[in-house]
Amino acid sequence: MIIVFLIFLILTTAIYIYYSRVIGNFINGFTIPTVFKIVIDFILEPITYTLNLFEYDVWTFLYIYLASFLMYAGTLVGAMKYMRIKPSNIHKKNIPIHAIPWMLLLVGYIVYIPIIVEYRDYLLDPQYIYEQTRSGYGPLFFGSALIVNCALIVFLFTDRKHHIVFFIAIIIFALLRGQKALFITYAAIYIIWALYLKGIRFRFFKAFSLIIIMLTIFTGIFVLNYRGEITSLFLVVSGYSDYNRNASLIVDDKVMEPFYGKILFEHVLISKIPRILWRDKPKNFGEFRFSEKYFSDSFEMDQGTPSFGIGTLFADFNLIAIPISLIMGLFSGYIYRYFSTKLEKNPNVYNFTMTVFATGTSLLPVGGYYIVEHIIIGVTLYYSVRLLSYMRHINRNAVY
Repeated sequence: MIIVFLIFLILTTAIYIYYSRVIGNFINGFTIPTVFKIVIDFILEPITYTLNLFEYDVWTFLYIYLASFLMYAGTLVGAMKYMRIKPSNIHKKNIPIHAIPWMLLLVGYIVYIPIIVEYRDYLLDPQYIYEQTRSGYGPLFFGSALIVNCALIVFLFTDRKHHIVFFIAIIIFALLRGQKALFITYAAIYIIWALYLKGIRFRFFKAFSLIIIMLTIFTGIFVLNYRGEITSLFLVVSGYSDYNRNASLIVDDKVMEPFYGKILFEHVLISKIPRILWRDKPKNFGEFRFSEKYFSDSFEMDQGTPSFGIGTLFADFNLIAIPISLIMGLFSGYIYRYFSTKLEKNPNVYNFTMTVFATGTSLLPVGGYYIVEHIIIGVTLYYSVRLLSYMRHINRNAVY
């Protein structure tokens, strides 16, 4: 099993370094996904294996790691043609109304206030608040995060007055929610900003140092939110790499028949329909089907749903999932190359929003593939900013 970990670690590292050399930047749109892939697949998973916390079948995990690597490699290959960024070619168009991002940030806080009020006795335990608001608080919980993420994007297109204050405000917002994924979203947004709006180039050692700093900060956030006993720390840490082990349950299931795309269809479409519009919306759709089957107790208690990672593709297509994962990766890479090229040529909030999404970072902190929703978000931001800027220009001219 160690050989499997080692082979795919070498392959993953090699293709990331090659891609980084081609585009001339070792911090890029795929840095965060790569770091987490290495940490989860090649550090946490081997720890779990070494501690005998799970029974590993070599062939099962070979299929899973092969499909996962092909999707990752396909993504980088699909984006490979993208040319080197030249800072001299970047013409950032500042948004003249500085109040817009601050207003969005305020609205994000206001939307989240009802949850703060209801759980005011647990403000020092934000992880508990996060666990208790997983169901029934969607518009407030996810809506507020979306608004704050949009506020950060718009803020980076202004002249960024009081940047430190704004940064502290969004960090406090994330801490109040107990949602570590928000910090990843912020980091992805800042990386795209540094690449395409600032034209910053990161050489290998500078990039390596920055990655270590990011991992240290994220570890600190984890420790801050950790409420368990030190003796169970390894069990908690190993839980962050459970999607490969969960995927193995599907691959090893000899009874289950292929769904032939049904899981993917439900994951993409049904997940987007709010329960307020579909009162009888089932809970066991998409990968929730496997939560009900393999983790029935936690599923019935609505304690959250574990991820099954690449296993959902195996559920749909059996071993054909391996070549399909490569095709999906190539498609994802092409989307990134398309929008990042547009962003370099024409920096605006729409192209920025779509480039962030193409890195695998959703502004909507929920499961699912939300490309149409992000197009709507990007277009709304773009035309709202243009309209407000135009109105301000008209008002200024009227004064004179």
